[in-house]
Amino acid sequence: MGPSSCLWTRIDAPVAAERAKLQSLGLSQGDLVWQDWARCRLAYDERYRGPAGLLLGFLTAGFPFASILGAALLSRGNPGRAALWAALIAAGMLLPYVLVNHNDRHQLPLLPMQAVAVGALCCGCAAVRAEGSGP
Repeated sequence: MGPSSCLWTRIDAPVAAERAKLQSLGLSQGDLVWQDWARCRLAYDERYRGPAGLLLGFLTAGFPFASILGAALLSRGNPGRAALWAALIAAGMLLPYVLVNHNDRHQLPLLPMQAVAVGALCCGCAAVRAEGSGP
């Protein structure tokens, strides 16, 4: 309970724990409150944990990091400064976010690094293409 005798439930919290909290309040219409929370939870899960949410997570987190690897592979181990900066920024910034939470709302501060990583991949692709040995 908060200072104003209110309860704030996290929509991404474990379901059993939130149900127990709501039931402990002894609300006169507790079932309606629970139904509303469950409806919102299902909508949250569909948005952030469904196929579209997983795809968004890959595009905002997985692809930029795969871009660093792709840049290194395409340039035969010498990915260039952009990819090295992206890797350095990732090392400096990512660990605290991974330790806390890795959903998309925590990815925003990593956006500059992700942009550099994707740019490094594009540079690697351009270098391979310019050599004439590309796809």
